[in-house]
Amino acid sequence: MRAGQLLLLAVMALLGMAVVMVHSASLSVGEGEADLRALATSRHSLYAAAAIAAMLIASKLPIAHLMRLRGMLNPIPFLLLAALTLTLLTRVPGLGHTAHGATRWLRLGVGDLSITFQPSELLKFALVLAVAWWCVRSRAVMHRFNHGLMPALAVVGLVC
Repeated sequence: MRAGQLLLLAVMALLGMAVVMVHSASLSVGEGEADLRALATSRHSLYAAAAIAAMLIASKLPIAHLMRLRGMLNPIPFLLLAALTLTLLTRVPGLGHTAHGATRWLRLGVGDLSITFQPSELLKFALVLAVAWWCVRSRAVMHRFNHGLMPALAVVGLVC
């Protein structure tokens, strides 16, 4: 078994245990037998299935090709900028959605078809991709603080 397959297996096992734990925390004591259909169709199970699908799709992306792209062809800086812009839009009155006293959400859609989205989650993902892209792109100068690590730290500081 290769290291990537072992990592995939560990992630799947942790995700499965997390779904069971979250589902068991929402069960009422004394209801009788646990319903496996309720576990399989719960909201948490559907989110886990969507996460697995996203993970499998992401595993097929040509990462080496993305890392070689330069300038306007590389989508990673644009993804970081879009995620940062969406996160800043939560501060615009009327666009940001308040939940439990915090305005960190954007509402997409109208009426019953709307979903709330927390753009800071996309920003975290984009930041990891951007720092990894920067480290690969400037691996020859990473040993020098000002030209290697400092620009990545500046981007992380800006996002924070």
